[in-house]
Amino acid sequence: MSSVRKEEKRVAKRRQVYKPILDNPFTNEGKLWPHVTDQNLVFQLLEEKVLKRWKLLQEVGKDDACVTVGFNEIVGLLSPRDTETPSDARDEYLLFVCTKDLPSVLISQIPILCEISRLTVKLVQLPRFSLARFEDAFKDVKHNGMCLVRADDHYKNFARLIADKVESLSIPWLHSAEFQRAPVKLVATTAPILKKTAASDAKKPQKQQQQQQQQQRSS
Repeated sequence: MSSVRKEEKRVAKRRQVYKPILDNPFTNEGKLWPHVTDQNLVFQLLEEKVLKRWKLLQEVGKDDACVTVGFNEIVGLLSPRDTETPSDARDEYLLFVCTKDLPSVLISQIPILCEISRLTVKLVQLPRFSLARFEDAFKDVKHNGMCLVRADDHYKNFARLIADKVESLSIPWLHSAEFQRAPVKLVATTAPILKKTAASDAKKPQKQQQQQQQQQRSS
């Protein structure tokens, strides 16, 4: 019986409050990256079809014209332009990013850039430790953990296999200027009831120190 009374007293010392929860799509960066159903398989395909081919071409002094690496180079290709749509805009592109191995400040804007790009881009996030394989393949090339592949005739089958494993990029709020009510929700919870004397109790040590200092000065 006494335990029940103690529990009632404990509950009585708390008050019910309602805390708002705001589901904000503009700051939830994690949901901007399309889901990959099998990251390991996707990376194996990338390594076999792209990374190894790049490495072999580099050994004979050639470049792969369909592959672009490096943050600045990729952003330059994806950025919207005021000029007429180039012929390469009709092609599909696959952007592979080592999301787990890169700082978020570097790649946070990549999904938005892909969504507003004049090019058709399939955004693919790679599993952790993919950056080490990039270092081995690209070596002296500054890649920044990113690789953009144009799906020309050579890479069409490869692009089809990747597309089956990756969801489409979707950022609806980028294409709608209509006002939408923010989905604010309230969660019922409890909070402790603070005593009014708490502030005065906190000041007591300060008063005692001041009194001690005054006594030392007077002596």
